[in-house]
Amino acid sequence: MIARTILDARIAEVREALRKARLLRHMAVVFLLGLVVRGSFLLATWQGIKLPKQLDRWSMLGLILLALIAYFKGRRNIWSDRDIARLIEQKHPSLDSLLLTALDHKPQAEEPAGYLHERLIDHALARSATQNWPVTVADKPYRRALAAAWIAVLAFLATDIALRLHSPNQKSKISNQQSAVPSPTSTSFSATLTPGDAEVERNSRVIIEARFTGPVPADATLVTTDLDGTERERQPMRLTVDGQVFGGMIAKADRDTRYLVEFAGEKSVPHTLTVFDYPALVRSDVIVTPPDYTKLPAKETKNTQKVTALEGSKIAWKIQVNKPLLSGSDAGTPARTGNPFEANVLAKTSTTPALQHSNAPSPFEPHLTAAELFGEDQSVIPLTPSAEDPTLLEAVLTATLSQKYRLHLVDEADRGNKNPPWFTVTVQSNQLAKIEVVFPKRDIQVSSLQELPVEAKISDDLSVLKSGAVFSINGHEKEVAFTHAATEPRKKQDVRAELLLEKEGAQPRQLVSYYVWAEDTGPKGEVRRNMSDMFFAEVRHFEDIFREAEAPPPEPGQPKPKAQKLIELQKQVVNATWKLIRDA
Repeated sequence: MIARTILDARIAEVREALRKARLLRHMAVVFLLGLVVRGSFLLATWQGIKLPKQLDRWSMLGLILLALIAYFKGRRNIWSDRDIARLIEQKHPSLDSLLLTALDHKPQAEEPAGYLHERLIDHALARSATQNWPVTVADKPYRRALAAAWIAVLAFLATDIALRLHSPNQKSKISNQQSAVPSPTSTSFSATLTPGDAEVERNSRVIIEARFTGPVPADATLVTTDLDGTERERQPMRLTVDGQVFGGMIAKADRDTRYLVEFAGEKSVPHTLTVFDYPALVRSDVIVTPPDYTKLPAKETKNTQKVTALEGSKIAWKIQVNKPLLSGSDAGTPARTGNPFEANVLAKTSTTPALQHSNAPSPFEPHLTAAELFGEDQSVIPLTPSAEDPTLLEAVLTATLSQKYRLHLVDEADRGNKNPPWFTVTVQSNQLAKIEVVFPKRDIQVSSLQELPVEAKISDDLSVLKSGAVFSINGHEKEVAFTHAATEPRKKQDVRAELLLEKEGAQPRQLVSYYVWAEDTGPKGEVRRNMSDMFFAEVRHFEDIFREAEAPPPEPGQPKPKAQKLIELQKQVVNATWKLIRDA
């Protein structure tokens, strides 16, 4: 049965965890034995005893053989289900032999399990879910075995490395290398510096290498200075594993730097690092001017890359960048590759026209040669520099479609901005006025002498100009206008109207229909009217008596009265016709 299979799986998880712990203990014992053997060899080496090479090889082979034996022996299963159950019972005395009893009886495949046995297994599974046997029974032995194995392995590796470093063969190699280093006395050195004269990004880290051809000095010092010769820093360089190269580092290249290497009383040829900045966005502001028909003022949002605007609005971006942009014919046009979003390459202009503004950047100074907003629909919006500040780029677009634009900047060295930022434009359409009927919100029954009140809440994304309610009774319509001023954007306005049924001559069993309407301004400046759902009020006889009691449920199969069915059918027909007219 399924419950017994799940219980066996829980016990198997505990068995597997214990088996892993046992395997780790076996491997720890093997590496401890290897540690003893290698430690004795190391001790003998320190005492000057020369050991034969064959002994080292045979000890390693023996260790490998012991590890294989321990591995296969540790993988064997030595616990039965009852053994695992006893371990679990010992860890959790509250089981009170429940698990052992559940495991005692194992029915045959065709023999159904008894009710009591099923209850025992269900209780055991419930305890396993709350007690987490694999963790409570085997987690601590497993962690101890894992720690012991790691300690044994690390100690063995440390001892083995120390033994190999102190072996006579290794010592002779080191002495030969030291003797091979030439004496620096009266020796001419030749050093080549890398990267030499180069351009690096501002505030980046630069690795300096001094490669010597021929003799290598004992030490070397990296000297960095300003362009005017003012010394900034001295730092010793380190000999790399190559044996012919000294390495040093300039941690932060924040300005143009000249550097050289001093060694054995000599100096290398000085080189210059010229820093540059990638084109980058500093900040962006946006001014949104709604359409004229809305009569709403323009709104400016500072330091944003996302804007939400009404359809037809004018969106003016003001984008501040870190380099000025050459205006007019001085700016080139981007040459894109297959993927327009990854293209930042610019075709340089072959000539340098005259600048249009007196404060425009010089062609010899760092500047931008192209800037644009590239849309997801592959539309291009060029950016133009402001007349007052060439680092302030401007672009104007009309809000017609929601999409994202990517800012592409290219400077005089054909460098594009890293990770071009996204500018998101979300366009909202001019929605119809919203009408929420508050009361009565359902079809009701009224007498011919009372008032029929209608309450609602109206709102619009711009403004509700007018609103009212239309009542229809006995084929005649009556429109009641609500009295209120033009509403504020997205602000709900409470409205209320009443229909005097006695004054309108309402008769019993007549049906009164009503709805609420609201007018706003459309995207072309036209006046639009939106209407709510239609509701009904049935005029009852004045002498009808209503008691506060639940009506008895109708008997199954009993048809409704014919008059009630006709009224419901009439409501459905009128409502369906009304919705068709309203939607059209």
